[in-house]
Amino acid sequence: MKSRMFAGIPLALMLMVFAAQTAPAKGNDELWEMTQKMEGMDMPQLPPGMSMPGMSPTRTCTPKGKTAPPGKKDCKVLEQNQSGDTLKFKVSCPDGLMEGQVTRTSDTMKGKFTMTSKGRKPMTMVMSGKKVGTCDAGEEKKKNDQNMGNIKRQIAQAQAEGAAQTDKTCREQLDMGFYYNYMDAKAPCAKYRKNFCQSITTDTGYTRLVDVTSHPESVPSFQKKMTFNEVANACGQKNLTQNVCGNSLAGQKYGFLKKYCPAESAREKKRAEKVCARWQVTSEHFSKKDYNLCSAYAGGGGNNEDDSGESAPPPSRPAKAAKSSAKHSAKQAGQDAAIDTGTDAAKHALKGLLGF
Repeated sequence: MKSRMFAGIPLALMLMVFAAQTAPAKGNDELWEMTQKMEGMDMPQLPPGMSMPGMSPTRTCTPKGKTAPPGKKDCKVLEQNQSGDTLKFKVSCPDGLMEGQVTRTSDTMKGKFTMTSKGRKPMTMVMSGKKVGTCDAGEEKKKNDQNMGNIKRQIAQAQAEGAAQTDKTCREQLDMGFYYNYMDAKAPCAKYRKNFCQSITTDTGYTRLVDVTSHPESVPSFQKKMTFNEVANACGQKNLTQNVCGNSLAGQKYGFLKKYCPAESAREKKRAEKVCARWQVTSEHFSKKDYNLCSAYAGGGGNNEDDSGESAPPPSRPAKAAKSSAKHSAKQAGQDAAIDTGTDAAKHALKGLLGF
């Protein structure tokens, strides 16, 4: 990336180094073969003291006798001094400051250029060249402009496709808790900040935000780290936990309550102790809400998010109730047996009296 950025500025300013390498047309201008070498770039893979290898030779066509760097729309020539065959100059551009000098004879050229940009290590290009023939600079410029137009269109298309993909990803990851992609004004998904803030009011978005803010080491080093409360406050959701837990309580999402809403869960557990005590003495069918409550806190159930609305049968009755029921059944069976025995005795007595 650095090499392309650096090359883009000097090549537009240096004597005759242009991007396109097309076959030169015949003419009275000069065809040069140039060799360039970069120095001062950060290349971790190279041993200390070594520089980047030289680039492959390129051929370029320049107007005959051209000795000064061509101007650039957003650059300004600060200094330009000619002394014999050597030209020294200093040019200021939005991307940085370039200083250099070129020494040229009728058929040779050599130069050195240093580019200094804010926050970057200075980079230097050393170039040398020789004249190898003639060409038509005007015709070459037309070809270069056409090629540059094609390149710009390709870049614009790639940027549009990249922006579309980024936009798609931003929308797909709204409930993933990646606040750092949305909260900062310069973040890639900043335009979806309101959508993200809305997403954290849902169970899924809330859960993911808790997870991401609980592991700050997972946040990219170049992104600003925020705590859960900082994100909630920035979204205007100072009562985020209270609101989300309230919604989950209303929806009887007990699995969520147990994990993220301890206060609400404790109250529901206490309420369950009263409601579910009826299982000890009755076999009545509970309402859907009571059944969900008792399943979560008395029967070891889960979220109980079934929304069929039908009355559900109670779980297996506790052992005490079962024992009481068995005792009652045995007593009833004894009473029934006694009645049967009495009935048989009465029949025998009546038979004796009547003689049959």
